[in-house]
Amino acid sequence: MPFRLAIYGYDTALGKLSLECMESESALRPDELLPLTPLSGEYDAVTLGGSNYFVQNIDEFDFSLVDAALFMCTPDETVRHESRVRQSGCVLIDGSGFYADSSQVPLLLPALNPGEIDKVVECRICQPPVSSAIMLSLILSPLVVELGVKRCGAVLLQAASEFGEGGPESLLHETMALLNGQDPEQALFEAQLSFNLHLGSGLQDGDGPDKEAAQESRIAAQVTRLIGALPSGLQVSVVQVPVLYGHSAVLEVELEEQSTVEELREILGESRYLSLHKEVMLTPVTTAVNSNKVSIGRIRAGAPGGRHFLVEAVFDNLRCGTASTCVEIARLLRGR
Repeated sequence: MPFRLAIYGYDTALGKLSLECMESESALRPDELLPLTPLSGEYDAVTLGGSNYFVQNIDEFDFSLVDAALFMCTPDETVRHESRVRQSGCVLIDGSGFYADSSQVPLLLPALNPGEIDKVVECRICQPPVSSAIMLSLILSPLVVELGVKRCGAVLLQAASEFGEGGPESLLHETMALLNGQDPEQALFEAQLSFNLHLGSGLQDGDGPDKEAAQESRIAAQVTRLIGALPSGLQVSVVQVPVLYGHSAVLEVELEEQSTVEELREILGESRYLSLHKEVMLTPVTTAVNSNKVSIGRIRAGAPGGRHFLVEAVFDNLRCGTASTCVEIARLLRGR
């Protein structure tokens, strides 16, 4: 049977990247694409695989006509349409992040837990992990399988695009204002981000110095759902950095078995989701952006004993994160 996919938010950054993923690999393309818009009287069209698909109004659309709906919109739009989508029998793939803290909505990363697709079909809804959780899970998973990971501490340097469409735009506006000698308006970020860093982002007044921010708890919880709990825990620290696209991370890993840097590079190099680099320096701009893999740079031995290691990585949080994951989820649904 033909697989029919609706996409809401086709003109957002995530929507465009999702369409690029489908265009670049024919196995990821639906048999019929139905792009949706909140606007009435829109006469736009989306080209995919040499065919043009005309845009339809989402409020008038019958979701029983499609097998799945890919939502690359804002969370409030997911809330507005979610019940209607699911009641029609259509599977909602939500890339808005609205359900990121929900344990009731299936969390699906096809690279690690493709079997969860059965629950997705039953519930008619799923969510991809947040991009930082995808990054950490893809790095830690082969180490957990081959050597066992006792504990991990991760410092994540998150790009402005983690805030959605408005993140890069707000960062650029701040930068232009500062370069013109003006005080930047704080429309989105908690404080000035341009030429600055945010430590403890998301913490509220009155929180203690040992408090974990909501996004740090969210990332750790999702990684645990994907690869299992580590015996001595996973600690995540998020630093918001003035970068438009691409996350960076430093992982301090304590293994259950002794190993070497060479063995770690061999294990990580065997994963088709990771790319090992010989360059000493990696950057989100030159290495991560537009890459479909997590890029691994330096791997160093930590404390003596062959169990502690430091791993550095960069990652395209939009393309390799949310966009490609949602498209892969659609591919799994097509195969059923």
